[in-house]
Amino acid sequence: MASVASAAAASAAAVAVVPAHSFASAAVVSWNQPAGGNWSGLNWTGGAGANAPAANDTAAFNLAGSYSVNLNVSPSVAGVQVAGSNVTFTNSTAGRTFTNSGALTVSSGGFTLNAANPVNWTNGGAITFNANATVSNGNDLSAPSVAVGSGGNGNPIVTFTGAGTSLTLAGGIGVGNGGNGTLNFSTFATATAAGAIDIAAGGTTGSGVLIVQNGATLASQGIHLGTDADTTLGRTAGINVGGIGSALTNTGAGSPSAAARSAPGRSSSPTAASSRPAAAPSPSVRPA
Repeated sequence: MASVASAAAASAAAVAVVPAHSFASAAVVSWNQPAGGNWSGLNWTGGAGANAPAANDTAAFNLAGSYSVNLNVSPSVAGVQVAGSNVTFTNSTAGRTFTNSGALTVSSGGFTLNAANPVNWTNGGAITFNANATVSNGNDLSAPSVAVGSGGNGNPIVTFTGAGTSLTLAGGIGVGNGGNGTLNFSTFATATAAGAIDIAAGGTTGSGVLIVQNGATLASQGIHLGTDADTTLGRTAGINVGGIGSALTNTGAGSPSAAARSAPGRSSSPTAASSRPAAAPSPSVRPA
């Protein structure tokens, strides 16, 4: 009996020292420091005291204003929401990562990832940008898919720019499906989508523009622009590829609409579009 009692006491003690937050259900933990600060600092509300979100929590940035969050650690969370904040993520340590097992949703405000030491930011869920966003300075973003301008009254511009900056998607890209939006790849940024690009091809309204310029490249497995019938609903779609070295490579099917083909200053093709020196012959569509 003594040995049984001792075992029970030891088990109770083991349970007692486990932090209570470990057993708590997932929480939405919100940034509360308008001046910005370190991710690991006491700058949060809704979690374990003022501590940063745990791996099963959603990190929320809804504090009005503009501020920077320094990634002084490699965070792991279950979701990221930006709604009202213009938040910039910085980092000064090589090899930093950001692991988000859920979705990244930017509904208002803005999202900037421009860390001087690039961050590899992975998302287990879809990325939705209904507000402006910029990824630059060689930072990397990956997810199953990305949607730009999928709803709301805004007209977000999402830009990936700079050598080494990348977007990697296991699925596809949507621009202006149900809303308005522009997706811009510039200045040697690269992007790869294992799925199709859909521009103004869904919803009853929408206007989408895809830009690949100044040496940037984008590869996809299909390009679908709003069909001719869709244009009667007020949808418009366009693709602009410009600048030496810029390339849009599509190895899947395509269906450009008359509206997209006639869009001034834009080039579109169901198979490929690229920008090369004039002396290089190519069957691809080039910018006007």
